[in-house]
Amino acid sequence: MKNQRMVRLACAMYRALLLFYPAAHRREYGREMSQLFRDQCRAASRKGGGIRVVGHCARTLVDFVFSATREHAENQLNQMKNITPSRASLILIIAAIFLQQLSVALAYHGRPLVDLVIWTSTLALVLRGVCEVKRPSSEWGRGLLWALGISLAYSLICPAWKHTADLIGLPVMTMAAVKAHLFAFGINVLVPVVKAPMAFLRRPSA
Repeated sequence: MKNQRMVRLACAMYRALLLFYPAAHRREYGREMSQLFRDQCRAASRKGGGIRVVGHCARTLVDFVFSATREHAENQLNQMKNITPSRASLILIIAAIFLQQLSVALAYHGRPLVDLVIWTSTLALVLRGVCEVKRPSSEWGRGLLWALGISLAYSLICPAWKHTADLIGLPVMTMAAVKAHLFAFGINVLVPVVKAPMAFLRRPSA
């Protein structure tokens, strides 16, 4: 009787853990996974009592951590495959500007990790540049508008960096990271400026 209660408790806890899997995975496999776990717990109880049940639960918990993480990672990758270059471009520029502003605040207050934040922001800008390269030629006008918007944003960001550098001074490595970031910014502006006339010239004549 005691072992049966332990099996029921273990099964209830396992059903709760299944909530951590992606919804689509639960709908497709949740019932089978619960049934398999219940059968395994009953078999463990018959062979070795409560100790075997506890052992099986421990192994299942370890497997759950890896499998749930893998399923979420695969789910995110599948979702990312459906993201258009325009949407990815928007997400990356927001991340880049946010991180860049965060780095200014960290540098101003003398906090660590400034260089790491700047390089992460630069990476976001580089990835956005790749998205701009992949943007359909038919959206050349939108690309130019984005280039204008980014230029306006950085016309406000750059003075903030200069003010921070003049006020507290920045280490050589931090300045190198800032220059790399500005270079990535230049790429983001240059790509749509180059693509726009090319797209315009390739338009079919009336």
